[in-house]
Amino acid sequence: MEWSRPNTKITLSTKRNPLIGFEVLQVCRIKHVDDRKIESLTSGARIIWVPQGQVPFYSEDRGTTWVASTGAPAGAMKGTTIFQCFNQPLAADRVDSNIFYLYKSGRFYRSSDGSTTWAEVSSLPDSGDWHTIQAAPGMKGEVWAGLDSSGIYRSSNSGDTFTRIQKVQRARLMAFGKAAPGRSNPAVFVYGRVENNDGIFRSDDMGATWVAIGDSKVPIGNEPNTMAGDRQVFGRVYIGTNGRGIYYGQLLE
Repeated sequence: MEWSRPNTKITLSTKRNPLIGFEVLQVCRIKHVDDRKIESLTSGARIIWVPQGQVPFYSEDRGTTWVASTGAPAGAMKGTTIFQCFNQPLAADRVDSNIFYLYKSGRFYRSSDGSTTWAEVSSLPDSGDWHTIQAAPGMKGEVWAGLDSSGIYRSSNSGDTFTRIQKVQRARLMAFGKAAPGRSNPAVFVYGRVENNDGIFRSDDMGATWVAIGDSKVPIGNEPNTMAGDRQVFGRVYIGTNGRGIYYGQLLE
């Protein structure tokens, strides 16, 4: 599948995973396009796209045509090149297929109709160019905001209100992963500072307690800029860098 705009041609391939119900999306750049974030609904038919410097767009026909959303701010994706857009301002609720979340400059927005319209629902600290919005798998309305030196904020009501996770002092990267054995909530991973210690951490109880999981002998340098928790293997987490490849850590046998 592919679509175009002046001087731009984008190819989108999708592959459905029947185990999790979401589409796996890949964007191939041909010529030049300033975009960084795409989310898909559980149905896989509607796709949300946030180009740099513009409002979100949505497609109801898997990318054949696109419509600009209303009510959302322009410029949630920062910068003008691929080297300036490591922020992750957009997330899809992992239970309600109509709800999407968007963050920009300390303001939190929600769409309840698949990105057709947006409304500002709450405020958060302004983290500048570095932030991550993540929705918890299997938990309707559970959305977290990793705000770099402002730490992590948690909402359990789709962003109406947020509470700070007190022990996290910095969240450069954040991700959800498979729940620990015997627990129903997902694990949470953080690359940042927890209780005055820098490193990589995991919480199995939604941020109440944390365990350090990083290895000081294997530093992850060169601007780590993305993190993903494995949804199939408890304790496994991936970190992507800006030139040193992808690292992953997991529990020792």
